[in-house]
Amino acid sequence: MSDKTRLEHDIERHEMYRTPPGVILLIILLILALFASGIYIYKLRQDIIRKDQEITMMRENLQREKAKLLSKIKQFENKTKTPTSD
Repeated sequence: MSDKTRLEHDIERHEMYRTPPGVILLIILLILALFASGIYIYKLRQDIIRKDQEITMMRENLQREKAKLLSKIKQFENKTKTPTSD
């Protein structure tokens, strides 16, 4: 039989499967890095959504201004046209 007690076997098995503190620290740092990058990506997406909304508003305003200017041009052209007499 073996000259080791059950406690010694349990201790050896625990030592074999024990995670070193450096690995635990690395895992924690990786989780924190993932969390930080997730927050950064969320903020970037919010900025993109906000910029998209601003661009949409600017396009709508541009279309309105364009329509106003075209109507003013047509009014001006109608005013400046003189009826031609034969």
